Amino acid sequence: MKNIFLLFLILFYLSSTAQEPPYLQKCVAFIGVKDKKGKLYQIGTGFFIGLRSTKDTSKSYLFLVTAKHVVLDSNKKFIKEIYLRLNTKFGTAKEELIQLYFNKKPNILVNEDKTADIAVIPILTDLDRYDDYTGSKCTTYSGAKCTTHSG
Repeated sequence: MKNIFLLFLILFYLSSTAQEPPYLQKCVAFIGVKDKKGKLYQIGTGFFIGLRSTKDTSKSYLFLVTAKHVVLDSNKKFIKEIYLRLNTKFGTAKEELIQLYFNKKPNILVNEDKTADIAVIPILTDLDRYDDYTGSKCTTYSGAKCTTHSG
């Protein structure tokens, strides 16, 4: 029992003294929704990945990755919009509205495996006033097979 307690103390100390690299703060966002009165509620978090264009390597496409249950309502349908709390270039934070539907269909990529709790959302908004969320430290490439969710 003493060994387990000692191990717990060591792990607690290491986790409390470890510092994440500063660029990680530029790769994550809080996800929120507004109620009918306009009050914003935080419902989850997500992280950004950028995929560099194969046709024009000066361009990247930005995606938000989150848990699928974060963007589902109580009827297991995708919610219409979310708000991302993002850091601005001026040291403040702002909520940015992200529409999750395009042409009346959810613009969300999900894994074909229904048990996978992951959603990938293309970010189609101008992020110039925010921290560099498309920086190379946030960029990753994935070969996972996904399909567009059609409702």
